[in-house]
Amino acid sequence: MFGHHKIPPAQHWIAAAPALEQLGLHRIDAELYVTDRLYVRFDLSDGGVRAWIKSHTGGTGMLDGSPRQAFELKPGGSAHGELAAWIAAQAGELAALPKHARLQITTPDIPGSDYELTITCPLEAPEHAVITARVLLALDDAVRRPAGPAGIVAAGRQPPAAAAWIAAAPALEALGLSRVDAELFTGDSLYVTFDVASGGVHAWFERAAPGGLLDGAPNQSFELRAGHAGHSEIAQRVLAIVQAELAALPKQARLQVTTPEIPGAMYKLRLTTPLASADQAVVAARAMLALDSALRRP
Repeated sequence: MFGHHKIPPAQHWIAAAPALEQLGLHRIDAELYVTDRLYVRFDLSDGGVRAWIKSHTGGTGMLDGSPRQAFELKPGGSAHGELAAWIAAQAGELAALPKHARLQITTPDIPGSDYELTITCPLEAPEHAVITARVLLALDDAVRRPAGPAGIVAAGRQPPAAAAWIAAAPALEALGLSRVDAELFTGDSLYVTFDVASGGVHAWFERAAPGGLLDGAPNQSFELRAGHAGHSEIAQRVLAIVQAELAALPKQARLQVTTPEIPGAMYKLRLTTPLASADQAVVAARAMLALDSALRRP
């Protein structure tokens, strides 16, 4: 008698190809299919499938209301917590995957930043690859549905600094800055970013201004803070321009200045400050805009 031979996972992957394409996925190579948001990859080393989506909403999606969470669901497992139970309900087909399959969810750090959905699954039949893709597409559609007004969804669940950053967005845009993503605004060579880990704001310029104030003091680097004048003439002149703005920021705020190595070369300005209120993010941006304008004058 012939013994029973287990079909290799690679053959299941090959057999799944037509169904994956019917879902709208495109073959990139023998091991990877993608859509505009979903990646599905076969891992030759362990015979499993990994599918993932990393995306974001405008800050109003279902996951935006539960920032900085990470958890895992498995077929037939219990869901702990309101959000996990909601995810499990949207991913009902997860139960059709092998018991070692895992769905991992990472919510945004702040509303509008990236969330991640990932399924890893042993490939024991062609349909397992297809179900994996189908579950993630359906789940992504669900989490992208609006859950409430922008900026309000997670206001009560955010750390104070993150809530202040969210509230600062309209005023930053009123200064002429454009939102790149949930943590970055930019405009006219100025970058203003929120650091989720530290709860602080970083604002910086790096540009050349031939004939400007800093060209007269080449190859210097110094740090300024409110109430503490620099030791050089150029440091004192720079501090005089932004003294009022620095005084309105927390005492830990620091302005770092690097003058051009030679006249006409790039200078660098970097302001870092903790964020205790929305207006402090705006003050930091306004200080940098005013300083840059003054430094570019002959």
